[in-house]
Amino acid sequence: MSEFKEGDVVFLKSGGPAMTITELSDDRASFCEWFDKHHAFHSKSFINTALIKDNPNPSKKSAAV
Repeated sequence: MSEFKEGDVVFLKSGGPAMTITELSDDRASFCEWFDKHHAFHSKSFINTALIKDNPNPSKKSAAV
């Protein structure tokens, strides 16, 4: 079972903007949506091992950076 659920706010382990999980495709991947600093909408599927719930770069805002 995945550690994530729909509606969770997550980050890439490497950093980046806060993203919302909108769909769990299986126990290995999550479909995420987010806005960039220009307010452009993005969506993409990420493997769960690349995601974390805590902001890896807390010195930056958790909103789109």
